[in-house]
Amino acid sequence: MEKRKTVQSRRPIGIGKRKIADRLLIERLFLEGEWRDPEFEAVLPEAVSDCGEQKLTPDDIEDIEARLTKLIDLGCNKKVLYWCLQQLSPEATRLREGEKRKTICYPDEGCNREVVIKAQMATRPDMVSIIKAVRRAESLIREYRSELLLVAELLPKLCPVPRGWDADDQPHAAEVMPDLLNSLRWVKGLAESWQAPNVPGDIKSKGILFLLVYVWIHSLEPTRPAKGESQSKRRRQTSPYILPSQIADAIANINIYYDLEGGHDAQDLQRKLKDFCTKRPDRFEKMKRLLKFLDEQAVKLPGNAKLAPSPRSPRKF
Repeated sequence: MEKRKTVQSRRPIGIGKRKIADRLLIERLFLEGEWRDPEFEAVLPEAVSDCGEQKLTPDDIEDIEARLTKLIDLGCNKKVLYWCLQQLSPEATRLREGEKRKTICYPDEGCNREVVIKAQMATRPDMVSIIKAVRRAESLIREYRSELLLVAELLPKLCPVPRGWDADDQPHAAEVMPDLLNSLRWVKGLAESWQAPNVPGDIKSKGILFLLVYVWIHSLEPTRPAKGESQSKRRRQTSPYILPSQIADAIANINIYYDLEGGHDAQDLQRKLKDFCTKRPDRFEKMKRLLKFLDEQAVKLPGNAKLAPSPRSPRKF
């Protein structure tokens, strides 16, 4: 009995999904955006951010500030540290997951209301609907091609040929039709290649990376010697992607206020930092550039008491 032949997909399973997830994660972490414009000015927070519905008490803030002092002693800028803490808030997490806020004006009520829009990532069934619709459209265009071209010829002003299909000023409809069908096949191919990434899973617990990487950058710089202490006795920890133990403990204790699920002690954070730096070098380099940019901005405007950035705008901070 002859074996039935199966058609093998030309698109490797998983590769497209990984590429889509990587690109989406870079965008959701704001590692690329308006901040790369030379004229862009960052707006950095002036105080410790709240951690969502569970408000920080004055004692909590005092404890966080005391632990931040250890990081400032490394050379970290206080405002940039505040910005890193802001990335730990539930609101910042929801923003990275695709949530957007939009202000709607109600003239009759004389007020504006803010609504939450949750971004819905297209699923495989959504793309199957597109594929079926494109196939149906392609089939109908081919079936009634003569009638459509007749209308295009007799009523050019009512139904002008779209610009951009051809370099000629007035492309002929018969020449545009094959391009239209090719475009539909292109759209169908895009829909067939779509593989929805697991956005919440990919984004989860990524906010702490900003603080870890920022402090790690400064942990590599030479420290100032204490009074009467030689510089040689104050050598910083320079092991690749490892924070000094006391600094890692300080970050873990700060993270307790924001990580309501728990389970991230100093060792967990050390592993998280090392895995990110070694397994995701592209994202790591982009994050370093972003944090160094914030450092430069904080130094450039040391006394500028600007308002803390609203995490409602994913492209600005």
